[in-house]
This record gives sequence, C-alpha cells and structure tokens, in this order.
Amino acid sequence: MKAARADPSICPPLLLAPMENLGDRWFRMALAQTVGGLDEACTEFIRIPNQSDYPERSTRGVTKRYEARELGNIPLGAQIVSANAELLALASDHT
Repeated sequence: MKAARADPSICPPLLLAPMENLGDRWFRMALAQTVGGLDEACTEFIRIPNQSDYPERSTRGVTKRYEARELGNIPLGAQIVSANAELLALASDHT
C-alpha cells in the first residue's frame, strides 16, 4: 500500500477536512477507527477572539482542546482563525 500512495494517480492521499459544527473530535476519531484509510486530518476552525484583556489566558483556553495525537499516527493539523495577528501568533504557540 505504501508504494501506491507514492503515485497519486493510483491512490491520492485522503485528507479529512471537517465542516464547521460537523467534524468535531468524536467524528474524527469515529471515522479513523471505523472507516480508516485517512492520511491526514485537520480540526474544525478554532476561533481566536479579536480582543482580550488577558490574551495569554484567552488563547490558551481556546486551544487547550487541541490534541495533535488524538488520531494516533494520523497527523492532525489545527485550523486557527482570527482577525488579530498578535493573538493568532500567540494561539499558534499553544497548538
């Protein structure tokens, strides 16, 4: 199977990209355990507030649910979004 993945014309990589409010942690884990075959996955959007009096606490609180190894050996990327570049950078340090 590994050789097949090396040639995208035979077997392209399968990426799981969730729809908002549909592809949560439990959905990703259920798919990985029952269907399998995922090469990579990403989280639903993790929204970072645009303003905060306590930026360190706010970003850590929002990103604390991200677990990079929740799917075992399947890489899981975090999709973080914010209009505030400083808070976005701070949040990326916590993921």
